[in-house]
Amino acid sequence: MPAPNASKHLPLVSIIVRTVDRPYYLRECLTSLLVQDYPNIEIIIVNDGGESVSALVEELGLPFRHQLIELKENRGRSECGNIGLDHASGKYIGFIDDDDIFYSFHISTLVYKLINSNYKVVYSDGLQARQIKCPFNDKMYSTVELTLVLSEEFDFQDLLTRNYIPILCALFDRCCIEEGIRFDTSMDVLEDWDFWIRIARHYDFAHLKQITCEYRYRSDGSNTVGQLDHVWEWCRNHIKHKYSILRKGRVNMELAS
Repeated sequence: MPAPNASKHLPLVSIIVRTVDRPYYLRECLTSLLVQDYPNIEIIIVNDGGESVSALVEELGLPFRHQLIELKENRGRSECGNIGLDHASGKYIGFIDDDDIFYSFHISTLVYKLINSNYKVVYSDGLQARQIKCPFNDKMYSTVELTLVLSEEFDFQDLLTRNYIPILCALFDRCCIEEGIRFDTSMDVLEDWDFWIRIARHYDFAHLKQITCEYRYRSDGSNTVGQLDHVWEWCRNHIKHKYSILRKGRVNMELAS
């Protein structure tokens, strides 16, 4: 762990946490930020119209700078992400949803790669944690299986057809959003996929084959967006149409070869 006074010599990292009505998970998520071995962190918590979490945040006593933005009404994942981006002041920026966790070395690992390379975006591997309801408390869940589902090298053409970068796995330089790149507010899911495509049109991504975080999956539909199949289908088609010209370029290149 770096010495406490080392933080002033290290770039500030802003982590944006989107949350709504899941205080149990939010506590775990924020606790995983408390134990990071990287000392210069800023946390932006965006509460999307849910019950106030100010008491929870105060109770945790976050030792680093943090902002709690509590919206009066639900605005959706994309708009919450944009609000977080607009409030982030760090050199590097990352996201984590309230039901996911970072391992203690997550931020330091990604920052080290960014500092020691010319890349503006770096992403690691994350484990998918399958969860079921606890038998003794139906409001809580237990992890029953951990699986490495995605661990793939960056390829822009592949990114046009599928999203293989979980949002919590990535950290990016703020220059990536200085030209106005934000989340597409017409999308309720897969907004991160669209966001990565927009950034990847300008910058290559670096992949670290190291597991540094964990994202939770629950088959009962209690994830952030549940199991609204029609919403997922609409967003997939939206992205497909939005970047159809880029995909046509890929087809043309394949035909030429």
